Formats: sequence, C-alpha cells, structure tokens
Amino acid sequence: MRKLLLLGALLFSCGLSAQRLEVGATTSAAIGIGYGTFYDIRPMIAWGKSFESVRRFRLDRTSMNFSNYNDQSYFSLNTGMFFGQQWRKQIADKFYFVHGPEVGSNYYAGTNYQSYTLGAHYRFGGAYRFNEKLTVAVEAPVSFEHSWASTSSSGSNSSSYFSMFGSSNIVSFTYALK
Repeated sequence: MRKLLLLGALLFSCGLSAQRLEVGATTSAAIGIGYGTFYDIRPMIAWGKSFESVRRFRLDRTSMNFSNYNDQSYFSLNTGMFFGQQWRKQIADKFYFVHGPEVGSNYYAGTNYQSYTLGAHYRFGGAYRFNEKLTVAVEAPVSFEHSWASTSSSGSNSSSYFSMFGSSNIVSFTYALK
C-alpha cells in the first residue's frame, strides 16, 4: 500500500510540472452504435508537454460491496489502476486519431475469493476536441491479461486472456487545466 501511495504522489508531482494537464473521467463503452452506462465513472489524469502527446493515469473498476443473504454477510472490494502514453494525431478539423500503450492491474477480494490481474493494452480510437479545454475520446484496445485467483477452500488457478477490441473499451472526457 505504501508503494502505491508513493507511486500516486510521484505521478501527481509529474503532472504539476507538465505544460499540459488534463483531468477527466472514463466509462465503459461497447464497440458499435451503443455505449456503456455512464454511472460507471472512473477518474483519470493526463499530462505532457503538448496536446499531441500525454501520459495518463486512470483508476479502473473501483467498488466496495457489503451484502447480507440468508443471515450470511458478504464483502467484496474491486480496484485497479492503469498507466500509459497516448499520442494524438490530427486527421480532420477537431478530430484526432489516438493510440498508445498502457499497463496496469486489477485486484478483487471477496469473502472467500481473491484475484489479481496484470494487463497490457495498446489502445486505438478517435478523439473530438471541442475547444482548447474539452476533449471526448472513444478507445478500444488490443489486450493481453493474465489472472491469478484463489479461494478460501485452497483452490487456485491462473488464466491468460487475449482480445482484439473486445475488452476495456472506454469513452473518456477530459478538461484541460493548463
């Protein structure tokens, strides 16, 4: 936990010295016409020397759940974070092609189950820059992820997952502070 706090402080301090600083949020998206629900908002920060090249840090799938069913109490915690680079190339007036790598991890812990996932994505998409401050982007990744899971009954497993434009699709909204 101490290492995560140190990493967060380092990333935040790098953002303060950047010439460009964006804050925003992401939500799940589906490829095609329909997009995911917008109540699944996750914070994001981006920083860099210009609009065309930024580093990004985003939180992913963070939630806590308490439930009681048939006099049994259940608890779960889910959190994740990703760090990456994004390049933006203008292809039309106010429209940009965006792409770049990101790496990160998700952690899930429940009453009798826990899992860790490490992932590497290369994101592709488009961004629309409404003005100097507001940008909206839609991105889909080529992903490779590996998970380790264990249960309280001493069971454990691991699995690998590869997808092309099928998981972790996002819509992002950013507002430039600098």
